[in-house]
Amino acid sequence: MRIISLCPSNSEILFAIGAGGQVVAVEKWTDYPPEAARLPKVGTELSVDIDAVRALKPDLVVASLSVPGMERTVHALQESGLCHIVLDPHSIEEIYEDIIRVGEAVDVEQNALELVDRMRCEIDAVRASAGGRREARVYVEWWPRPAITPGRKSWTDAMIRVAGGRNIFSDIAAPSAPVEYKDVVMRDPEIILLCWAGIHKAVIEKRLIDPTFLSSREGWGGINAVRSKRIQVVDEGWYGRPGPRIVLGIRQMAEFIAALDE
Repeated sequence: MRIISLCPSNSEILFAIGAGGQVVAVEKWTDYPPEAARLPKVGTELSVDIDAVRALKPDLVVASLSVPGMERTVHALQESGLCHIVLDPHSIEEIYEDIIRVGEAVDVEQNALELVDRMRCEIDAVRASAGGRREARVYVEWWPRPAITPGRKSWTDAMIRVAGGRNIFSDIAAPSAPVEYKDVVMRDPEIILLCWAGIHKAVIEKRLIDPTFLSSREGWGGINAVRSKRIQVVDEGWYGRPGPRIVLGIRQMAEFIAALDE
């Protein structure tokens, strides 16, 4: 079977369920696992080269709607007549469902079921350990200007709840939305996660971004998380990609939240 993945999270799912050997191309931003990153590219997730996709004669294209703007790619696939599926999860349960759906589509359903079982066990263990803990107010920033944050209809909102926190913008009934800096000040988060798309892993590991710059935003010097220096630059791949590595993000977030009591 010849498979093309048009989103980093789709690529991670395919390789995690043992179908990586069938993937013949990916989009530009796929960087994990390393063997996926080395595959031929067919454009970016927001600007896919449909002619290049068609030329590779795929049996299946795995598309996504996890980022605004991907609708154009899905429409192009529909117009092309290429066999495709579209993933659009908004919760952890829907991520499980999508993994199984991909497994069924590429004939490795058992592998997919086993992966979901492992993820469910690990996530449930974090939820149990966080049970009874006071909910911490958490702000996740996807992008700085304008500030974009996950709302209630995002798997990231669910990740925060599992880890023992509360998304300060859970009242927004959308996967994500721009917010005003003053609204963050008013909601006074105890933990801030900077999860900007495109931050290279080396930047995260070396902390080349100095998160203290947030205090220069009007009123932010008084935010609980800024005063107590509980600001983390985190890997977008662990939080912003609806696939197997959300387990790592949940574990990490639970550690940040648990540290509040130390």
